[in-house]
Amino acid sequence: MPSYQCGARTLLYGSDPVIHITATAHMKIMVGGYPFNIDHELWKTIGADGYAPGADEAVAVAEQLLAQPATCNHLDMVRD
Repeated sequence: MPSYQCGARTLLYGSDPVIHITATAHMKIMVGGYPFNIDHELWKTIGADGYAPGADEAVAVAEQLLAQPATCNHLDMVRD
């Protein structure tokens, strides 16, 4: 497993994983940056809800994430 993938996985699943905290369970997690631009499926692998390669795309993906119910993600940069 590449080191960037380990680091990204640790971010979400480390000693106090964000995705397992009851108070933040409703929150959407969107990622981006160099590791995710190299491996376009990394965001799905680590369990993020969305990915954006840059700032302009991040705004659009964030709007799509916020507009969708938690169980209905059907866009290509939004988790299925």
